[in-house]
Amino acid sequence: MSRYRFIAVEKAQHSVAQLCRVLEVAPSGFYAWRHRQPSRRALANVTLTEQIRAIHKRSRSTYGAPRIHADLHARNKRVSRKRVARLMRVAGLVGRPPRRFRRTTVADPKVQVADLVQRQFTAAAPDQKWFGDITYIRTWAGCIWQSSSTRTAARWWAGRWPTTSAPNWRPPRLRWR
Repeated sequence: MSRYRFIAVEKAQHSVAQLCRVLEVAPSGFYAWRHRQPSRRALANVTLTEQIRAIHKRSRSTYGAPRIHADLHARNKRVSRKRVARLMRVAGLVGRPPRRFRRTTVADPKVQVADLVQRQFTAAAPDQKWFGDITYIRTWAGCIWQSSSTRTAARWWAGRWPTTSAPNWRPPRLRWR
């Protein structure tokens, strides 16, 4: 709070001359302050605070000073992050931190899942054991389903692909049987 503002608040209980003497300011300075127009900086702060409120409201009260500063910067508004933080603090605007991760499913150590493969990944002949997986990816248009299958007989793949690629090397065309 400025000295003049304090004098304006307390002048009902004490005389202006006595408050000015205690705070070491001239009474003429107080009376000039009372009739002075707001500065350009103060008017710019009012306009900027309105823009900050609009951005904060549009973000559903989640944006803090760094994101609001980035949004203003994207709109070619030159303002410092600390000024945005100060104006947000004065206006009482606070960004909401991201939600904390909460584990909803706790694995029960007593439950044993049957091992259907029994850790045997070798096959007596090629194309004897296959594993498949179907998964989906959520998109705005719906779900994209992806299926894949893998052979466990890895000997068939050995030596098919070089470990280092030459500049003109292309992978061979594989024929699916």
